[in-house]
Amino acid sequence: MSFDVNNQYTGTFFGKDRLGHTTPDPDGSEWLRPFLPVPYPAPWLPGKRRDEGHPVGAQVVLSAGHLVGLDKSGALIPGGLMSGSTGNGGPSCAIKYSADDVGFAFNPKTGVKVAAAGESVLLACATDAAAPLTVDGVEYDAAAITWAKACDLIPGGVARPVGYAIRNVFQYLGGVSVTATTKGMAYGLNGVTPVGKNGASFAVHNYMHEPGTAVQTMMVLRLPWIGKDLAQLAALATAAGITGYTFSDYAKSFVHFVGDAGAGAGKLYRGCAVVASNLLGDYGNFKPYDKSADDADMIIGRVIGIENIYPIRDYADRVRTQFDRAAGLVGPFADRNPSTFMMGGSATRGLDYAINISTNGLLRKLIDAGATEIPAEAASYIWVSVNTTK
Repeated sequence: MSFDVNNQYTGTFFGKDRLGHTTPDPDGSEWLRPFLPVPYPAPWLPGKRRDEGHPVGAQVVLSAGHLVGLDKSGALIPGGLMSGSTGNGGPSCAIKYSADDVGFAFNPKTGVKVAAAGESVLLACATDAAAPLTVDGVEYDAAAITWAKACDLIPGGVARPVGYAIRNVFQYLGGVSVTATTKGMAYGLNGVTPVGKNGASFAVHNYMHEPGTAVQTMMVLRLPWIGKDLAQLAALATAAGITGYTFSDYAKSFVHFVGDAGAGAGKLYRGCAVVASNLLGDYGNFKPYDKSADDADMIIGRVIGIENIYPIRDYADRVRTQFDRAAGLVGPFADRNPSTFMMGGSATRGLDYAINISTNGLLRKLIDAGATEIPAEAASYIWVSVNTTK
């Protein structure tokens, strides 16, 4: 008897006149946490935040809970990300790289590694867009606009969520073999050979890139609410007379729900349908479905609860937090993101960790400033029943 790589086993135990073939098993993976053919992040994704606890300080490109779709090479990207023409008057989509992306991330337009901080690529724009077009502070010329309109980096033009990340996904550090750059790079990923050809070697040679991961297709998630848009928290702080507050990129990098509370299309209410956010720079997060702007096949679930956890429950604000890094460390020991170390308790004024870090400690600022009213956006969860299998 013998075996081959395709599992077409041929048995001889019944004799020469009764050769049989066993039926191949079609099972791939269980559906709640399926393993995808390419279980790695796209190598062209810009980092969201640098993880200082990672062996080589790699960046997180998909934070735990972010909705994920697929690019044309099958790798994971944030749900809601767009490429190509978006119709007359449609939205634009662009990605911008930081200093931490230099030498690690690939530019999807050129197929080569990012060379400088601030490098950017326009992936999608309105069909009737004309130069000059400014997106996220970058001005794009006619050539960039023409390329973006034809870009097919993302199948169907919008990354349909196939699930959500069950853990932080780090920037891909393995080998990348670029096969084409027409209308957006196509590539293969090499996680076996550290030194490849034509620039396909590992980005870091003394560290093995992380293994692939499954996604989750169905679950109830509890998501911090950041208000009607990305500017709402800062606006609330300004209205309360608070100076020095910013809704930082670090805070934005954690999964959250964005949407305006109310009734009707595109509003946040109990029972509303949910899609991946298509706000510039907010891809992978959650927002209410708007029938006038979103395709129905983008719906991934419904809001089943809205929970305001202020006033603080169970005297959590009286529990002393051992380390209050916002006030305890100064000089070279000060952390750029002090909310990282504020566990629930006195340091957060009783708020739990997820909301505090996702709002950059807005409740703490409001209470310390003596605010007479605490807006719901500073201390609320949105409960979402997620199902990307339908």
